[in-house]
Amino acid sequence: MKLFNYIEFVNEARGDIKCPAIISSSFLKKCKTIESPVSDALIDMNRKLSSYTLINDNLDCETIQYTESERAIDQLNKQYGKVEGFSPLKYMQRMSNPDPDSHFWNLNRVDIKVGRFVRRFLTQQFTDAQIEDFVNKWKSSFQIEGENFEFRTGNGIVEAYDTTNYHGEEGYNPLWNSCMNNRTDLVDFYLYVKDLEMLVLVDSESKIMGRALLWTDDEGRKLLDRVYYINDKDYYKFINLAKENGWYYKKRNISGGSAWILNGIEQKVHSKIKYPVESISDLFPYVDSFYYLDDKNGFLMNYEPSGSYYVLNDTDGQYEYYSGVYDVYGNRVEDEDEYIFSKTQKGLVSLYSAEHVEYDGFDDYIHISYLENPKNGFVFDEEEQMWYKKEDLEKIKSSK
Repeated sequence: MKLFNYIEFVNEARGDIKCPAIISSSFLKKCKTIESPVSDALIDMNRKLSSYTLINDNLDCETIQYTESERAIDQLNKQYGKVEGFSPLKYMQRMSNPDPDSHFWNLNRVDIKVGRFVRRFLTQQFTDAQIEDFVNKWKSSFQIEGENFEFRTGNGIVEAYDTTNYHGEEGYNPLWNSCMNNRTDLVDFYLYVKDLEMLVLVDSESKIMGRALLWTDDEGRKLLDRVYYINDKDYYKFINLAKENGWYYKKRNISGGSAWILNGIEQKVHSKIKYPVESISDLFPYVDSFYYLDDKNGFLMNYEPSGSYYVLNDTDGQYEYYSGVYDVYGNRVEDEDEYIFSKTQKGLVSLYSAEHVEYDGFDDYIHISYLENPKNGFVFDEEEQMWYKKEDLEKIKSSK
């Protein structure tokens, strides 16, 4: 015979009493907008037997409300128990979802943090990361009074990098730790980008809680770049706005390469944005996605151009420059001073890998691998320690 202490007895007793988990329409609606296995599991629990019922989203984004099944059944018995043949379980199985103003949503309510409820309500096990992801997406679905999005252009873009305009105090988060904060000397670069906007989330005092560049490429597509935010939940507010407006957004919120998503479909997008060549200077910002600057055609690109270009991936305003010139083997030439034109090979060869072949009537630089290939008609004279064209060496030796 199993013996219980008092707490175990209460928990065991409550766990035995289950009724249909009635989930409010507004709660289900929010879950349907959230891409998460947790939200799928919550939707699936609707009307299934559970120790918790009358589940509803709360006015704040931090908590939800529910009623313990035991207390819900007790309340129904008090109200209708005198009716002959009344069964609270059958009643709840047949009842439709109560209206939002129904008294059912006020019966013995319990407020609980969203993540804690998920762990308590769902029998399926989820990782902490999955639950945290769901909770942040859940919180992002609530509109906080005084918070709103603004679209800024021109100097408004530059001001969005000024930390005196940020919400709260410096902390460990993507916005406050951005490498371009307070670098107005570098982000002035964005003043010349065609149709560029800065999307900012501001609080009731117009202090910035998050920002992201919104690009318009040469095909008219809008692409939301990496989001810098203070609170994890606010990241999803940017993503939700991108979804609502049909913008591309990054699959991974990172600098550098990432697939893009539009209408729930992951895509590899090659995109370029017009940038005036005459505005190119010696200082550049660190650019997250469109960091290839085609200096011949005047485009910022998220893929490598075929000609010369700058790479804008330095936090100190510097850059890497690639000439767009290739050697005879198709390798990009980074420093033209280290290469020389080969008349024989009809292209550039590295000075470090070429031999200077010089004798009467012949003077050229040729890559050593080309010389060593017998098919190319060169031979090495061991006596003179020199390379010759085979027919020239034969003529020289026959004339002696």
